Amino acid sequence: MPELERKQNFWTTMPGILTGLAALLTAATGLWVAIGPHEKPGANEHPAAVSAPLQSTAPGSAPPASTQQGSVSTAVAPAAARGRVTVTSRAGEVTNLSAKTFIHNFTEKAIELTSGQTIAFEKIKAIDFLDVHADERTVDVKVTLVDGRTVDGAMKKDYAFNGESDLGPFHITVQDVKQIVFA
Repeated sequence: MPELERKQNFWTTMPGILTGLAALLTAATGLWVAIGPHEKPGANEHPAAVSAPLQSTAPGSAPPASTQQGSVSTAVAPAAARGRVTVTSRAGEVTNLSAKTFIHNFTEKAIELTSGQTIAFEKIKAIDFLDVHADERTVDVKVTLVDGRTVDGAMKKDYAFNGESDLGPFHITVQDVKQIVFA
């Protein structure tokens, strides 16, 4: 009588071993993505310098004393230490977002004015979006810094801001924003 063939367990075959290794690698990668860092390393290590013409909020008052990079203003904490961004649309809709997830879709954790000046979110208290110039594809803005100074300028209107609210992902174009407040 011929000897009965023994069935080989799938997990002891080469395809079974490779399948098992692929499953382990996929699970480890998924775990790392779920609990790992979600920001680019060093994204906030080198904040942009403010060199645009700045105006004091009180006419005739002396400009505020400069602080060393990395020091915290006693009036308002930097954006990294603040946890919320409030975005108000031109239609009056208010959305609260996590400051950790809030980005500009071109410059990430900063805004870039058409003058070429870049201002990091950590230096900004509020941005007021004024007139939209469709022919120039820009929006006039007034940026209030955490130290109380203001910067007037313009931003390209075709970009957007993105972030996460408690309801899920959020997206709004520059031209549709009325005000952004970092708190």
